[in-house]
Amino acid sequence: MLKPDSDRALESDEQDEFGFAGIAGKLAPSLIAATEGDGMVIGIEGPWGSGKSTMLNLLRKELSDRHPSPAHRARS
Repeated sequence: MLKPDSDRALESDEQDEFGFAGIAGKLAPSLIAATEGDGMVIGIEGPWGSGKSTMLNLLRKELSDRHPSPAHRARS
C-alpha cells in the first residue's frame, strides 16, 4: 500500500484502492473499437496526486491484455 501523499503511480490493479481498474476495463473496449474506424481522443484531467498516471498505467495494461497489437499500445 502506498502512502496517500506518494508521488508514484500504481502499476498494478492489485494496488488500486480507488477503482481505476474498473474504469480502465470499461474504457479499453471503446478505445479498441475506435481504432477500427474513426480516431478518438480522450483526456484525463485532475489535480496533482489524483491518479491520472495510475489511470493511464492501468488503461495501458488493460489495452495490452485485450489486444496486444502495436497499433493499440497506449502512448505515454
